Amino acid sequence: MVCRYFCANGNNGKQTISFSLTLRQETPPAATFPPHSENTVK
Repeated sequence: MVCRYFCANGNNGKQTISFSLTLRQETPPAATFPPHSENTVK
């Protein structure tokens, strides 16, 4: 769910990362948001 939002934003990825990170504090940033490869693939 969060990944879709992050990928959809693209340019706003940084803001989305912060927002998503706040929602999923328990999940590490690296696991929640892999390298830009994810965005490139999408």
